[in-house]
Amino acid sequence: MKHTFATSGLGAAILFAGLSAAQTPGKVDFRRDIQPLFQEKCIGCHGRSQQSAGMRLDQRSSAMAVRGSTMIGPGNAVGSVLYLKVSGTRFGQRMPPGGPLDPSQIEAIKNWIDQGAEWPDDLSGDTASLKRLIDLGADPNVANDAGATALMWAIDDEQKTRHKGPRT
Repeated sequence: MKHTFATSGLGAAILFAGLSAAQTPGKVDFRRDIQPLFQEKCIGCHGRSQQSAGMRLDQRSSAMAVRGSTMIGPGNAVGSVLYLKVSGTRFGQRMPPGGPLDPSQIEAIKNWIDQGAEWPDDLSGDTASLKRLIDLGADPNVANDAGATALMWAIDDEQKTRHKGPRT
């Protein structure tokens, strides 16, 4: 009888470990899992040419900004407007307006945000946007009424945007 109990206990432990591992989401990769989803389902209304409701999902700095509410709050999907809008109608019209995302896509967004919403620098769109502005003749030193320059909007790291030399 002891052998059966020990075998059953071991079997239950293995089963529990397997179930636990199945419930733990794998690491979501922005490049592989999220950016293609944004490109296919979101950028048409939340990209460079149009920013419905002030949300832009083609630039990390804009997507991560806080404007009265948190668009994407790394580590907090249930406090992030993006997740709330794709997962239901409690906070207004469900997104995207053409029809809901697949449950697996919604889960990927949730897990990505809960895992810290990592968005690699090379995919942030920020430096590319700045280069495009400069190529079109923009002066990165011109500031808006709030004192923000194009460089400040383009780079997430404030230390990189600080002027280090004397002002002329």
